[in-house]
Amino acid sequence: QETHLMDGGKFEDPKWLDMFDFYHRFTDSSSKKGVSILVRKASPEYENIIINEIDSDSEPDSLKQGSKKHVTVTFKDKSFHLINVYGPHSGIPDEKKKFLMDLFEDIENECKGNLDNIILAGDLNCHRDDQKDKGDKVLEQIIENFSLMDAWMTRSGKTSEEGNTYIREISGDPVTRIDYVFFTEKLKFPLFNISIKRPPNRTDCDGKNIRYCDHLGLYFELNTYKVK
Repeated sequence: QETHLMDGGKFEDPKWLDMFDFYHRFTDSSSKKGVSILVRKASPEYENIIINEIDSDSEPDSLKQGSKKHVTVTFKDKSFHLINVYGPHSGIPDEKKKFLMDLFEDIENECKGNLDNIILAGDLNCHRDDQKDKGDKVLEQIIENFSLMDAWMTRSGKTSEEGNTYIREISGDPVTRIDYVFFTEKLKFPLFNISIKRPPNRTDCDGKNIRYCDHLGLYFELNTYKVK
């Protein structure tokens, strides 16, 4: 999420290339956007995983500029749509609404052959608990149309507020929930765990501990062997 990686850019640490396969949606600006999906090469099942990139140049600009990465993940005889999104948060009127409407149409077109196994995840910059959020109504339409379930609410047994992931800059406390995992009903039981963790700090040149990002990490595990 929000990798800031522009087309042609390089990773600071080349050893990452030996550890992971990367699937990017590059950004048009090093100061915003950018999403990636990483596949760990050391996984014992690495040789059995096939990744196909679904993104195309015909998609709307709102999705292409570092806002969405869509792949199919095939593990043996089971295939999943994995859609990683980073929703806009600017104050431009209706930008978020347009992004979500384009995302709605994109899912409809690209997943029509396999609507049972969809995982939509990322920082949507939507507040499902805030009725004033303009993008929220379109997000609810996506959830309803594709029969998606909110993984945190379905699996954690905790409240929506306990799923807050965005961190207040000064106090470091999570104050709102804008990071989500949504999945189709068929994956309800294969999705056996979801949790929120605080990422480690890093040390700057002055020896001070600083946060890597202003979000907590949202983790989920899917047992593909239980998918029917």
